[in-house]
Amino acid sequence: MTAMDDERRVRETKKDGDQASPGSSKINERETADKAAMEPASTKAESGEGDSDKADAEDVGTLTGLMAAVTDESSRRSRNLEALAQEAAFRNLGALAGHQQVAHQYNYIYASPSLSGGERFEPVPPEVLAKVRQRFVRRPGHTVLWRKLVEKAALVIAGPAGYGKAWTALHLLDAMCEGGVRRVGRLADLVQVDDDSLHDQTGYLVEIVAAADAHAIDLESFVGRLRRRRSRVVVVTALDLPALSPGLASFAQELDAPPVAADVLKSQLFAEVGEEHYAAACDVVAKPAVGAVLADLAAERCGLDEVYRLAVRLRPAVLGEVDVETVCAADPSKERFTAWFRALPEAEDQTFAIALAVLNGLPFATVAEAGGLLHSHIQRARRPHKPPRVRAFARTTQDLLAAVRARVAEGREDTGYGEVSARVVLSDLNAYPRRLLQLLWEDYPGLHPILLAWLRELAMGNDARVRASAATAVGMVAALDFYRTYEQVLLGWAGSWRREDRQAAVSALRVPALRPDQAAVIWNLVEDWVDEERPLPLQLTAAAALGGSVGASDTRRALRILEKQADSVSYRLKQTICQAATDLFASSDPAQAYLVLDSVNRWATDRNIERIRTSLATFLQIALDREYTDPETGALWPRLLWRVRDVPAYRGVVAGLWRKAINRPNFDEAAMGVLHHWVCLAERYPHVREPLSVQVAAIPESERDLRSLRFNLRKWSSEPNASPATAHILLNALRAERMRDDAA
Repeated sequence: MTAMDDERRVRETKKDGDQASPGSSKINERETADKAAMEPASTKAESGEGDSDKADAEDVGTLTGLMAAVTDESSRRSRNLEALAQEAAFRNLGALAGHQQVAHQYNYIYASPSLSGGERFEPVPPEVLAKVRQRFVRRPGHTVLWRKLVEKAALVIAGPAGYGKAWTALHLLDAMCEGGVRRVGRLADLVQVDDDSLHDQTGYLVEIVAAADAHAIDLESFVGRLRRRRSRVVVVTALDLPALSPGLASFAQELDAPPVAADVLKSQLFAEVGEEHYAAACDVVAKPAVGAVLADLAAERCGLDEVYRLAVRLRPAVLGEVDVETVCAADPSKERFTAWFRALPEAEDQTFAIALAVLNGLPFATVAEAGGLLHSHIQRARRPHKPPRVRAFARTTQDLLAAVRARVAEGREDTGYGEVSARVVLSDLNAYPRRLLQLLWEDYPGLHPILLAWLRELAMGNDARVRASAATAVGMVAALDFYRTYEQVLLGWAGSWRREDRQAAVSALRVPALRPDQAAVIWNLVEDWVDEERPLPLQLTAAAALGGSVGASDTRRALRILEKQADSVSYRLKQTICQAATDLFASSDPAQAYLVLDSVNRWATDRNIERIRTSLATFLQIALDREYTDPETGALWPRLLWRVRDVPAYRGVVAGLWRKAINRPNFDEAAMGVLHHWVCLAERYPHVREPLSVQVAAIPESERDLRSLRFNLRKWSSEPNASPATAHILLNALRAERMRDDAA
């Protein structure tokens, strides 16, 4: 360690213990109070000993410590699992104040029995198919879906809940299959069934709800058996395409948007009132009040089932029995939902319902345990001097599921040592988490402190999925009452030296950041926290939030703020910036990924040595990011190489960053380690070798660069568990590039 590094480390330690600037005394007082409440061991907090970051296990005052934290395999796996848990929580809870959960649309619309029970191949009733034929509205791209199902006999329709995937699947299968349509509980059951159990000229409809059901499924091998029966299968899922196995992804078609809501409303309304009232129905749909309701439904992303119910409510208006404005002003869904919750027969049913709203999609045992914990919190609030009463045999699993209108499905659970089967519980109610949390917060003020205390306790647990779901639920509450949630929960989490608490704050901030009326407040809050005079935990929380949480809503602004933090001497802050930029790069939007690369490249050319170090560490973490599955081919790639393989300009940017990292002391070994990771991946997956050879050949600019690459490639080709084929291909690419340079 150099004398300069020692001096910077001393300055950083002093700065971490300082109070914030006098101009922010009010917030400082709250921060001090929160720290006193949440961090009794103040001396440990000031020294950073209470933080569970990987950087604390290393020497955080050295570049070696930073690079060890960036490249450590167990730390990377932990971060990836947490990121997946946060994404799953955001989807399942419907966090954007109107997102639906991953629910079974078909069951909900028609109140049919659950797919997980009854006959494995349950026939769809003829009256349901007749309703679909009568009311179905084609979307742009419907012809593409038709042709794909005709050609392949199998189709996977992916898209968010409420996009009409189930209606589309039923319409396609009903049109193509004379033997009717059957619903299947699990795709694995259909794929593994013997030929005698398959039906002739039959359409099979399957929904994948849990990500575990999308793994290790090879639909290709099943298609041949299906063709012999002249049958077809359509799989619908709200999962993202990268979550699907390669055997499913090759059949997948993603829906870009739902059908036009006004067209769906017209179709449903005409079916309700008949052809004789066609003109009156058109007049009703054209009313501004109806347009406003449709706009609200679109803004809340409530899905097509709300449009169907609106058509039923508008029927009397078309018949002249009531004014359109009166119908549109009423919102019966809230009253129905409130009446349902209040009518739950037992207190255990209510606490289980609340736990399901927060942990929807997690294993049944986890939800039941969380419900019991909430029940204990409520009992202690009622009788503070008496222990909670547990009625172990009061409610069976069937009682709880029937009361809250939920179902159990087969899923998978990651134990840290591999996946095991698990029974996950899913609500069948539309927009369930949002509706219930809003009801609790608006109608039960006495529950506020109990609810927040319970969510804080869940967010401090060991299960990353529970922590992420509880934090997202806090974010949903913050969208309803930001100031109180900020005072009582968010500020304490953000100012904590415990990494899990700070990550909970980051997850919670994502929800209000996506609301138009609160986004400006969240951005101002984050920009205030990044000030170098603020306590280090607040700076760390702000930097993390600028990744896939708050920063995803405005990438340019997030990168500008991260650039200001990039010259910090705090290596813990540098590590957080690395992860934030990696999260932004991992976006599905190529333009956003290239924007991140441009920023990292600009930091690398800065005169500030600390910003250069941050840029190189960020680049290596992006290069080492988890393997990426090409949505078109299902092939695995290093995410960075997949992004730049066909973009020469960015291939040159990446080559320049490799060059800087290889030639920078304290980064050279880590850079070669990351490159070795790419080489090993190419050894397993031959499709990576050619683009990797093009990328590696672009790296050397001097004789020193060339010698360094050759030396390491020769070493990797002869080591145990070596990569000889890839290493030789890369050596030949370097030789050919050198010959071209000499000829020029």
